[in-house]
Amino acid sequence: MNASKTYVFKKLSAAGNEEKSIISAQFVKVVDRLKADRHFALDEEFCEHYGYSKKMLNHIRKGRQDVSIDLLYNVVLDWKINPYFIFGISDQVYEQ
Repeated sequence: MNASKTYVFKKLSAAGNEEKSIISAQFVKVVDRLKADRHFALDEEFCEHYGYSKKMLNHIRKGRQDVSIDLLYNVVLDWKINPYFIFGISDQVYEQ
């Protein structure tokens, strides 16, 4: 009897880290965009503003944890983020 090989394909980020979901990956892009637009200088400031630890954001970046619905909801409302961007349907970060 031949043992069949099982292949598991994992979605990897550009850094080679496994990603949990497209929503978490897009959330990280939103955080990076907010920093690029100078709303926050550091990840620590973003986390402190929303009452989360920097460790949580690092876990999301590395694919170990998904973004919480509460945090995602608050960020989308506070910064008028395009919901289509969150789902990977649009390249436009902000609503117009």
